[in-house]
Amino acid sequence: MRCTTLLLVFSLFFGAASAQNNFVVEQSAPAPGTADRSLTDTVAFSFSREVDVSTDWDSRFVEMPGGALSINGVSLCLNFQGECGGGNDVPRHVRFRVTHQPDTDYTWLVYAVQSAAGPSMAAPYALRYTTASTIGQGAVTGSVDAPVPSQTTLASKTASDVRPALRTLAEGLRHRDRGRPMFDSRDPHPDSVGPDEGPSSSARVRTLGPKDAGQGPFTQILLLDEFSVDETDWTVQGADVLFGSSGAYAVESVRPGAYVPVAVRYTDGTNTTIDALGFHDPDEDGTPDAVDVDGGKLTGIDLQLFAFPRTTARAESTLPVAQDSAAHYASDQELRWLQAEAGLRPNGAAHAWTYRFYSPSKDLKTEVTVTPLDVTVDTTSGPGLLAAMSPIPSGFIDSDEALQIALGAGGQAFANSYAPDNLTTLLSGGHLFWTNPPMPGEEFWHARLIGRTSSTTETFERHIDLETGDVLPVELTRLAASTTDDAVHLHWHTASETHNAGFEVQHAPGDSTVAANWETLGFVEGAGTTQRPQTYRFRATDLRPGAHRFRLEQQDLDGTKTRSRVLTATLGRDSPLRLTRPAPNPARQSATLRFGARDASSVTLTVYDVLGRKVATLYDGPPPKGRLEAVRLDAGRWPSGTYFVRLATPHRTATRTLTVAR
Repeated sequence: MRCTTLLLVFSLFFGAASAQNNFVVEQSAPAPGTADRSLTDTVAFSFSREVDVSTDWDSRFVEMPGGALSINGVSLCLNFQGECGGGNDVPRHVRFRVTHQPDTDYTWLVYAVQSAAGPSMAAPYALRYTTASTIGQGAVTGSVDAPVPSQTTLASKTASDVRPALRTLAEGLRHRDRGRPMFDSRDPHPDSVGPDEGPSSSARVRTLGPKDAGQGPFTQILLLDEFSVDETDWTVQGADVLFGSSGAYAVESVRPGAYVPVAVRYTDGTNTTIDALGFHDPDEDGTPDAVDVDGGKLTGIDLQLFAFPRTTARAESTLPVAQDSAAHYASDQELRWLQAEAGLRPNGAAHAWTYRFYSPSKDLKTEVTVTPLDVTVDTTSGPGLLAAMSPIPSGFIDSDEALQIALGAGGQAFANSYAPDNLTTLLSGGHLFWTNPPMPGEEFWHARLIGRTSSTTETFERHIDLETGDVLPVELTRLAASTTDDAVHLHWHTASETHNAGFEVQHAPGDSTVAANWETLGFVEGAGTTQRPQTYRFRATDLRPGAHRFRLEQQDLDGTKTRSRVLTATLGRDSPLRLTRPAPNPARQSATLRFGARDASSVTLTVYDVLGRKVATLYDGPPPKGRLEAVRLDAGRWPSGTYFVRLATPHRTATRTLTVAR
């Protein structure tokens, strides 16, 4: 399977079954097993079909060791050797101009490359060669077993914990730009990237959109020169790859010596997201074991993959662990907030959960994040808004039940209308008084489903009582106003509607200190009964300059009426503080807003998370004169969730809400 002969056997074996997708590497230069290659050389691959010209060469052609190889250019050619060729034909030969290091063994893994006609590779290809005068004649072969959860052990009769070894392996891969676990959002280059910069230019791993992701998963088998749970300093000495999560592997052209075989499963061909790790552990002590190669073929070296399981908020491996961790810092810790951090699905299970505790006796905030591999505790920042939140009831309903309630309250129809990759699930729980509370003094799960197409973004949300599971009977999710020179523009949103006849827009001049004299400005028809979010707008004109109050009176088909909160807007006077809504909202990578301030010596524009922790400072200095300043928010590194953009002067503040969803 790792040379031309085996590829031909593979092709003959599948015969007509693979006729529709026989896109494979037919040959390479150098050929597998070649020795004494030049330091300045060309590495070429010949495919059986034309190659997609938009291929990402950094991720689809994986070279090891990457630190000992410089790629000086990539060409798509009409010929395997000789002149590269030209014209308008789509080529099927790929050439890399490289610079090698002396006396070094190299491995190239080629997979997930897409053909010009659409199908991806039908079989992976491994190329092994060296710049030394001779190449190794040994081999390491075996199988990769189907994944088991990382909380379990290699054998049920043992009590070995494999997580320390998996943590070390994940850390080493992250520092080498070989991807990271799906729940790890840390910067791989914390010392080389500024707060407003993108990934380091030396990174070889790219994050691509769904169109470029390729099929998956793929499992790489790596031979390391050494491994210790206390060190991440190791070098890859050989590799193979297989499609899927289990199957046979063979690392060929291996020199005599001791090697540590490990396995890394990537979700797709971008090699950025790791969802399982594994190793060879015949003595079942929870750490990778080395194997000795004496120049021959070593067989039966089987590897066990450990997947990163999703858990609910109250699972034994999450909440009790978080409570015990917080208790080390104070005996009276109270859970005030929790949220899913990564990989949440509509079934209520996530890869990581964050719990925020508050100790009244010490006025201390303790934040605990539990992942499949680790537990981190942070007590460095002050309690902020956490001290004012109510404790979460000890018997709160679990996240799976909360999401099931949300799905039963209209969310299932919403989720069914989107492909899984286009659906983001967000869930947080606690006292939501700072996020436009649905009911002050109560604790709720806030469940949100965000669906995307190429042109639209829709949001479905429900508030669920943390103790009773009751769905809050609030349909109006937002009421806001903006002004122009001659009108007030009202806009509001509903999460769902039942027998809604419409909204009567009511107005009263003056602010809250003036007696209300309400009058009806107009009526906006409702959507009747729907589980989809709706957006409404109303333009109020012929109003005098000054303050104005507005409210909505929602009317059911049976005549029942419900009034909204009162909203105040000022018309015809320059506002001393202006902060526009972020757009787009929700945002995936970035959003833009504008701000301005009148009669202020200085302004600050900052971003906070739901607990009042400062996430970023966007502006700090004198306000722009006579205009609105545009500011771009780089939210690509922020976890999914709700954020608040706050504009402040010494005497006034304005706040806008931003949702980040990926």
